[in-house]
Amino acid sequence: MLGIFPQSGSYLVPDYENMQKESIFSDLEDFFASKHSTSEEDTKYAFLNRVKEDVTYTPLKMDAYQENALKAAKLGKSLVVQGPPGTGKSQLITNLIADFVARGKRVLLVSQKRAALDVVYNRFDALDMQQFMGLVHDFRNDRKSIYEKIAKQIDKIEEYKQLNNSLDSIQLERQFGQYSKQIDAITEEMEEFRSALFDESECGISVKELYLTSSLEETSVNVKQEYQYFRFNELVDLVARSKRYATYASVFRAENYPLLDRKSFSAYDLTALKRMQEFLEEIPRVKEAIATQTKAIVNHPIEIEECISILSKKERAKELLSKVHNPEVYDLFRQLIKVHTRDTDYTWLAGHERLLMNCFKGVGVEQSLSKQEI
Repeated sequence: MLGIFPQSGSYLVPDYENMQKESIFSDLEDFFASKHSTSEEDTKYAFLNRVKEDVTYTPLKMDAYQENALKAAKLGKSLVVQGPPGTGKSQLITNLIADFVARGKRVLLVSQKRAALDVVYNRFDALDMQQFMGLVHDFRNDRKSIYEKIAKQIDKIEEYKQLNNSLDSIQLERQFGQYSKQIDAITEEMEEFRSALFDESECGISVKELYLTSSLEETSVNVKQEYQYFRFNELVDLVARSKRYATYASVFRAENYPLLDRKSFSAYDLTALKRMQEFLEEIPRVKEAIATQTKAIVNHPIEIEECISILSKKERAKELLSKVHNPEVYDLFRQLIKVHTRDTDYTWLAGHERLLMNCFKGVGVEQSLSKQEI
């Protein structure tokens, strides 16, 4: 038996039918505590999806909150419905009673105020269901009308059976089942969209909030592939670190920064530092030794940078030496050497080297000209 009690503008809906079956409860508060939803799934109202549309019979329209309350009551949950006048509390009670009556349940509605009972009864009167309701304001004065309604219901049992087995009733039930399946399918589809819009598992914020707080006109960075690695609860620290790195990059990644192409020392330890210091101390002695040796060879000290440049052209120097073994080439080389310029230096030598090497490019004059032309 289902009881509905108004309490200062609120309606408390306990499941008395199950309470009678579960006799292990010593008092009413223990029963309510057992019906209270504490699991994470119940907190998110996911349990309401277990109530299908084809087992819900509500003659009046209802919004999403009224539907959730009705489904919770159908699942045996106890709840308190609060709201100011005109928010649909009596409408919810009417749908609750109609749903339980349609499923063969007996419902008792109790109120301290007569007006509350009259409002619900008048709703059933407008639905032509008052013959299934017994309105009792005074158990003595209203007893006669209640007995008369019960007698009429007993007399109409056969009539009700014929109506239930009629073709119209069967067709109506079939249409009701089809529409219920369509509603369930649409509800499941919309629930998937709702879950996707409010899912915060990927980056700590829902897609809906992300969309509503974003602007296409503002400066943005494309993180289509990387967004799931960003957690919005860590975004403040990420932005601060990004700004700090950008400040460093503006200085240390500038083209005029002297150590732009520097080698990273992050993998080196104190032993490597000691070796670097030894190398730095060795550089002046090496430069002095190279200057002494090159002066002994060419009668002019050569800087270490020039030695490195010459060493990088070692293969070309070998090629040049192999060419001058030819007497004709050597004679030409000697004549070029005798040509004096104002700046007889490394640049002069490089220019003559380039001129001499050009003599050996191509197919040769003896193949491109006839004998008479030669």
